[in-house]
Amino acid sequence: MAGTTLVSSQPTSAAGEMTAEDFELTKGKELTGLGPLRNVSSVLIQQKMNLCEILSGCEVENRFWIKSPEGETLFWAKEHSTLTQRLCCGNIRALTMTIEDQTKQSVIEIERPLKCMGFCCKCAFPKLTQEMTVRVDGETVGKVEERPTWWNQVIYLHDNSGNQVLKVRGDSAFTFCCNDVQFQVLDLDGTQVGSITKLWKGCLKETLSDADNFQLDFGNMPLAHKVLLITATFMIDFMFFEHSDN
Repeated sequence: MAGTTLVSSQPTSAAGEMTAEDFELTKGKELTGLGPLRNVSSVLIQQKMNLCEILSGCEVENRFWIKSPEGETLFWAKEHSTLTQRLCCGNIRALTMTIEDQTKQSVIEIERPLKCMGFCCKCAFPKLTQEMTVRVDGETVGKVEERPTWWNQVIYLHDNSGNQVLKVRGDSAFTFCCNDVQFQVLDLDGTQVGSITKLWKGCLKETLSDADNFQLDFGNMPLAHKVLLITATFMIDFMFFEHSDN
């Protein structure tokens, strides 16, 4: 990705090499920064269910775990938004999301402005469509944008220079019931290089709570594209799977 280098860090000695003690402590795994994301080909994003939200019906700030295929927690994601925005603006609200590593240090920050969504006409772009900007260690690495369409859900992923690098496409607007819902991740040639799958939790859990689980398959994506795809997943969750009838 031009102009941006994503750096992952790990426990090291003063000379910059991982010591035998550190290796034994971490089992050779990178625990800080984007290190845990570097060598995984898939992750599970699991939203925390909130009892207060279930009982009151009032939307609270969302919390997520980002886990490895083995179930190990790699990151924690937290929404930061105001009560007024959650009550009055529902799932189009303005918010900031921070993603912390296992040392509780913030490594990714996602900004989402208050904007409309769901328009079919292309003239709505970009003033009336959703967008999220993602930063790593304070540097912008890209943007995720909704694109108006008449049928499929379409989201474009751009690098920090504004160039499109990936496209996320859903099947249709009417396939969200009683099944896993898959979104294809396509490169610029239209070849599928990954996927985002919203996992069906069962009728009872889906009825009681809008806490959702997503499986992300990265394939052979570079690290920067993985960060953008995680951001796109949060956009998909807010746009299509969060109840907006608060």
